[in-house]
Amino acid sequence: MKKIFYYIPIFTLTSFLLLGTFSSCKSTKQNSDSALEISKAEGSASESGLSKSELKKLKKEQKKAEKEAKKNQKKTAKELKKAEEKDSQKTEEAIFPKEFVKDVGIVRLRYKRALGTFGLSVLNSENQAFPVLSTANEFTKTSFFLKSGSKQYKLIASKQILSDVSNSSNGMTVVYTFKDVATVTLRFEVIAQKETVDADVLKITATVKNDGTRNEDFALKSVFDTILGESAKYHFYNADGTPVKSELLIRDVKTNPAVVSKNNTAAMQFIFDGADITPIESVALANFSTLEKSSWEPEMLTYRSFDTLMSYNNSAVAIIWPEKRLSPKKEFSEVFYVSFASDGNEPTGYSFIKGISEKDEEKSESEPAAEFSDDKIDESDVAEAEKIDDKNLNLNEEKTEEKLPSKPAEEEIPPVINPVTPVQFLEKDSPVEKSSDYTKPTVKFDINNLSKEQLTPEYIQNLIDRINALEENSSSVNRNELLQLNAELDAILQTLRQ
Repeated sequence: MKKIFYYIPIFTLTSFLLLGTFSSCKSTKQNSDSALEISKAEGSASESGLSKSELKKLKKEQKKAEKEAKKNQKKTAKELKKAEEKDSQKTEEAIFPKEFVKDVGIVRLRYKRALGTFGLSVLNSENQAFPVLSTANEFTKTSFFLKSGSKQYKLIASKQILSDVSNSSNGMTVVYTFKDVATVTLRFEVIAQKETVDADVLKITATVKNDGTRNEDFALKSVFDTILGESAKYHFYNADGTPVKSELLIRDVKTNPAVVSKNNTAAMQFIFDGADITPIESVALANFSTLEKSSWEPEMLTYRSFDTLMSYNNSAVAIIWPEKRLSPKKEFSEVFYVSFASDGNEPTGYSFIKGISEKDEEKSESEPAAEFSDDKIDESDVAEAEKIDDKNLNLNEEKTEEKLPSKPAEEEIPPVINPVTPVQFLEKDSPVEKSSDYTKPTVKFDINNLSKEQLTPEYIQNLIDRINALEENSSSVNRNELLQLNAELDAILQTLRQ
């Protein structure tokens, strides 16, 4: 009886410990508590006279519980770290989203941070966006290219090229940095043709800065993988509306200043000439596979359509700018425009740019000639005058001598009426007098009063420019000043001939 009662507490304690050990797998805290209980139980069991096999079993369970506890601790730490990284990523994406998107007017600008690529879309009247460039492979089919010396770079983010985007009031700015080579900045600015209409014209300015340590030749090229014409009868249309039925290379953009890609939902118009657009070397309309080759200028075939064996119904536009030489830290910019329309409308950007050009021409033609005061020419005027070499001086001198009248024998030096004729001194509506009836005015100029400064080529050129300017502005000519300047020029030339 005593023996039975002796094993009952031991059996009860062992069962409790084993139950605690198995339940320890639920959490790290439970496992630690179970291991502690087993350790205590081992001491109690040892004091109670447990057998060696039972003690060994208890130790085994203790080790298993400790191992499970460490495993859960690692798992918990890993989950905490993962949660922290996820929260950090969400915070970073909130500040720097993977894709930058901005709507201005009817134009949507998009930029992929991972690859440094950009895309363009048109918004219709219901604010639905329709891409006008291929969205395949995260816009990688559309990009700018930089040629530095003999090397070519595609402007996308990579180990060699860093890319970033920044917001602007009417668009976005994308910067590509090539360490010790160049920095290329693309500014996308959406503008409105009128205050009463939505902005629908995109101005793209590409600026190249030489980050190297020596002079280098740089050139830019852009390839746009268009998609609108691929779902229409024709891929492109010329500025006059005629369809482009096969590959086309345009070298003189004035003959074809704009190209349209369109379908029933949207339209985009590339503008190559007018306003502040910089000179373009060539424009290529071809299959995308023709333009993506490594050659800087594509090999075009005028009879080839926009289909190839490897690329069916895939058209694109390439713009190539002339090569320019840059000194270190110097830069140049290329400018062109793209116009958009939606809901079946035609883009009108070219007419807008052409109108700006015509206004600029009218303004330049209507600007009056520069007016000169009757004040004496000072040293600052002379310093700003353009320098001329000895050869130009001799040419001016010979030209003046041919038109100078023969000098009389008297000591007084007659005036030089060069290249002014007596007709210029007459009133606008007065009849022209015969040369035999005209008496030449005389103006004295003392040769001895000439200074060294007046005998310099810079001063002489300035004097000639002043005379020509007065003659051109015949409506408000100052006759006395003109005669005085001619007399001074004659005196200077006479002194130089001595």
